[in-house]
Amino acid sequence: MTKEIIGKGKFHICAANVIERDGKFLLVQETKEIVRGKYNLPGGRLEIEERIVDAAVREAEEETGLKVRPRKLVGAYQRILVPERNNIVTFVFASEVLSGKIQTSREHPIVKYFSLGEIQEMHKKKMLRSVWLCDAINDYIAGEKSDLSVVKSYIVDKRDL
Repeated sequence: MTKEIIGKGKFHICAANVIERDGKFLLVQETKEIVRGKYNLPGGRLEIEERIVDAAVREAEEETGLKVRPRKLVGAYQRILVPERNNIVTFVFASEVLSGKIQTSREHPIVKYFSLGEIQEMHKKKMLRSVWLCDAINDYIAGEKSDLSVVKSYIVDKRDL
């Protein structure tokens, strides 16, 4: 069966940020056609040769205008989309804002803090991009966080192997 799925579908590794202020959580509204109007945590796909923590920092700044520092790992959340066979693993970090001012863009016209109740309502109305988003925020609230030392990145030159 493994041979049947080789070459089909896509695998993505992503990083996202839980950014909390006064009991509210920062979400961005998406404009990509497939998810237009849905909300998500600030985050996105890793770039080639990019560390997962660095991706979280970059994506937060690109999508919100805020410079952040990931403090803890909330969890890793896997979403398998069928029948497309897209397999997406997102590492979600508890991040603190270091500087910057919230900025919107064409890709993210709304960047706003929402209460947990508002986010739960958005989930019920299928307004969230990721099925795991509420789980990640609930894990964050429950204190389900790991030290960043559990996230290890190695940049290796193939010639050194």
